[in-house]
Amino acid sequence: MANEFKQVPAILNVTVVKGDEVSIAVDVDPTDLTGYSITAPIYVKGVFASGVGGVSAVETIGEIATNFAISFTNQSQGQLILGLSELQTNALSTSVDYRWYLRWVAPGLITRTILAGTFDVINP
Repeated sequence: MANEFKQVPAILNVTVVKGDEVSIAVDVDPTDLTGYSITAPIYVKGVFASGVGGVSAVETIGEIATNFAISFTNQSQGQLILGLSELQTNALSTSVDYRWYLRWVAPGLITRTILAGTFDVINP
């Protein structure tokens, strides 16, 4: 009999249009997020072509390209919004393979990655 333990995030793959504002509602109900530190970076997983993003483009694998802004709609009920501005999505390249994740550090310093997935940028 094989034994196995997994503690992995739920998968949420995201596709956005370059230059659009993005707002993603997340509900981790019934978790009260009061006192939690939450991060949601978008990072480079791979590059399809080098030199395609301009002078300030992020093309190093593992490097954080940008971070979602996090705002709470109801913190005590575990409801939040992940947001990206038009400038942030416009700075992302359609020639870069991105991933993202949502991680929290709960009171007592318990770290948990609860969501993760691909992050694709397409042209309109």
